[in-house]
Amino acid sequence: MESFENQEILRDQVVAALRSAHEAGATADDFAEKAPEAFRLLGSWIDQEEAKLGASAEDQIRFNAVRAEMLFEAGFVSDAREALLDAAEYARNVGLDDLAKEILEKLNSDGGEYRV
Repeated sequence: MESFENQEILRDQVVAALRSAHEAGATADDFAEKAPEAFRLLGSWIDQEEAKLGASAEDQIRFNAVRAEMLFEAGFVSDAREALLDAAEYARNVGLDDLAKEILEKLNSDGGEYRV
């Protein structure tokens, strides 16, 4: 088992690991079981990046949107869409309407008509 402590984990490393897991048949429901190394890498990257985040709701929402974009790039399209919708709804709920609109525009860029 590889340890990721004291290493800078790059976003592209995580996306590549997620993509490999997806191509191997992992789903969001069984990801930890079917791709434990990728799961640990993702968790370590999240911990690393959260340590850099500000405490504002906007920072948290933007980070969640980045994570969703990574899922999309890796092939977990429906999970990514759901995560982006959740981020947009949270932004709207805390009064960040412009951020909610920005996130929805990303979602709708593929021809969808998402709203919160």
